[in-house]
Amino acid sequence: MSLQTGKKNSILISLEKIKNGNLSLADRAQLLSLGKIENGHLAFKAFAKNYLINESDYSISYSNIQSENINEVKDDEKIFILHYLLSEIPYIKSDKLISFREFSGGQFFWKPFLERTAKPLSKKIGNNISLLIQNLNQRFDYQQVHTTANTGDFAAKIHAIGNIYLTLVYHQGDDEFPAEIDVLFDEYCKWVFPADDAVYIASKICIGLL
Repeated sequence: MSLQTGKKNSILISLEKIKNGNLSLADRAQLLSLGKIENGHLAFKAFAKNYLINESDYSISYSNIQSENINEVKDDEKIFILHYLLSEIPYIKSDKLISFREFSGGQFFWKPFLERTAKPLSKKIGNNISLLIQNLNQRFDYQQVHTTANTGDFAAKIHAIGNIYLTLVYHQGDDEFPAEIDVLFDEYCKWVFPADDAVYIASKICIGLL
């Protein structure tokens, strides 16, 4: 089975679960802090992009894409959004930040996770913290925060979807050590998302900041 076929099958499986579970989009949207249904569509924001979900068939599209030559939502995006809609646990902020290691299976996939997230971003940014802030301003919805989970030179809480945020903590390098970036999740995310969805969130944001 090709990768593309596998993604298509994943989308079909998620849609089948929604159909068999008789899930109400309006109920899911309220539970997961995505907004309200208007004119048969749910409009919401994820990763600084505007999406629409059709209430009748759960089809997903962009709501305003004038600035991009893209007409159809990518399969990876659809899979993640459908997984979020199928979440059986509403997100409840805990204010405790954790690393990917604390997700189920996270310890085993720790090195591959870093290769897809923190390492390429810290290599690109280096000691140029202004570049990181510039890219955040241009590409994502975020707020600068002060976190007790880790001390760094700069920390940002970046919106992913619903009430889900990713926190990046930047450590400027010096003569002995290169710049580093910690990628942190609210502790409750490990109950809402499996590890592969956590990887998607982190890589979507980190690669998006390159």
